[in-house]
Amino acid sequence: MKTKLLISVKDIFEIKKIIKYADIVDLKMPDIGPLGSWNKKNIIKVIDKYKFKKILSATLGNIITNEKIISNLLEFDNLGLDYIKIGLFNTSIEDINKLFLLLKNLNLRTNLVGVFFAENKNLLDFYMKNSFKLKQSGFKIILMDTSNKESGGLLDIFSVSELDYFVQNIKKNNLKVGLAGKIKSFQIKTLLSLSPHLIGLRSAVCYENNRSLDISENLVQKVSNQFKSDTINAHEVAGA
Repeated sequence: MKTKLLISVKDIFEIKKIIKYADIVDLKMPDIGPLGSWNKKNIIKVIDKYKFKKILSATLGNIITNEKIISNLLEFDNLGLDYIKIGLFNTSIEDINKLFLLLKNLNLRTNLVGVFFAENKNLLDFYMKNSFKLKQSGFKIILMDTSNKESGGLLDIFSVSELDYFVQNIKKNNLKVGLAGKIKSFQIKTLLSLSPHLIGLRSAVCYENNRSLDISENLVQKVSNQFKSDTINAHEVAGA
């Protein structure tokens, strides 16, 4: 299994910088919270230009209430994206279970990505024990990310062994799994050794490693080359 490289972009101009290197182009506004949403008109422009050329995903927005999640989701489902990323912001288990039920009753054409935030570490066991509900709700991928981009990255919150536990448990229910959250370029090799289905980046390919600044094509190329090299090395270690 080859781990895919997802890069989040804030505008159409950044897509040109990553198009040769990223497996998945993720439409996300970095200045509007962890899952800031693009304007739908601009999403449609990207789909018209890049559909069938690249895998396209977009964030639904920083939405907590179940009703708003469902209404926005139904609108996004008609756009023609490959994936829609939904933030699992709610910390109320009752509300999380209600969302699962609401999603289960939808008949969506777009694949869903559930974004679990590393800062909600106390909910990890709940999601691990109920990962079958994630599958039943229509999620195809569960992505571990960080919500507070001003604090530490993923590996500052979770140890490698904890992330391995997360990855393996999600896979048990035939769900794909991704890792993201202020991942630094030197950490890619470590995360690839866990064999996630995808790794998501932004700050690592931006000027000054600042997610709010523009993407540097030079950094994208460097990270892409490292990604390929580390993928080969990770597979060699796994096969040893």
